[in-house]
Amino acid sequence: MSGQNDEVERIQRIRERQIRARDPRAQQRKIQQKISARRREETFSLQDVVRNIPAKWWGMIIGGIIGLVVAIVLSKAIETEASWVEYVWYIVVLAGIVLGRGVGAAVDWSEEDHEKLVRH
Repeated sequence: MSGQNDEVERIQRIRERQIRARDPRAQQRKIQQKISARRREETFSLQDVVRNIPAKWWGMIIGGIIGLVVAIVLSKAIETEASWVEYVWYIVVLAGIVLGRGVGAAVDWSEEDHEKLVRH
């Protein structure tokens, strides 16, 4: 009797193995796992965003702020009723932005050249 039970168990194990080998959902599950692994949400922090801003844009922002500070100081130092003084504000801020953009572009350019030299 135990020989017959052993034979039945062996046949059941073989059958289960065959079913697992032919499982059509196994391949589908594997594909879904790959897709979900690619689609996992990546968390973005403020540091990541700030780090990915190009130097030329940082130059423009910092140049604009410096130009604004210089314009405020100039407007306090030159207290006159002349109409041209109003336009000095715009010119100084614009000059700060342009200079900041130039410096930022030069920094970006030097970083690109450094990366090219290091790679080759």
